[in-house]
Amino acid sequence: MPTYESIEQEIITQIFHILPTLRSSVLKSKEFSPNSAVQLPHIQVLLSLTEHSSLTVTQLSRITGIAMPNITPLLDRLLSLAFISRTPSEQDRRMVFIQVTESGRAFLKTILNELSAHLLNEQYNFSPEKLVEIRDAFRVLCDSFLSPVV
Repeated sequence: MPTYESIEQEIITQIFHILPTLRSSVLKSKEFSPNSAVQLPHIQVLLSLTEHSSLTVTQLSRITGIAMPNITPLLDRLLSLAFISRTPSEQDRRMVFIQVTESGRAFLKTILNELSAHLLNEQYNFSPEKLVEIRDAFRVLCDSFLSPVV
């Protein structure tokens, strides 16, 4: 077992070990094939919109880390699938709020169910106790690293 100079170094090392696994398991998952109409960034947008009732494009870009020029085509695709809606602000016509629609919520639920069944149950076969540990670890990471909506 390697010796680390600090807990922080061990955390960073573990992040570098887990990222390729997450990338190969989730990003290369059959649910996100290149021929699919919806890719991982679309799911990321739908998740963010589900967690926040309504966001501006700028807020969505900040939350997801997707650059403004890249988020517009993602939103256009989700709009064409009727997974999101756009509502102009009553106070400032330049500002547009994005919300997830019921069909977007239903689609997201389906995808999340497929991914959890495939990745967490079939591929890795985690026990219920291990799933709780993993969930709690990700909660700590999200609470620590994700910034609030600005």
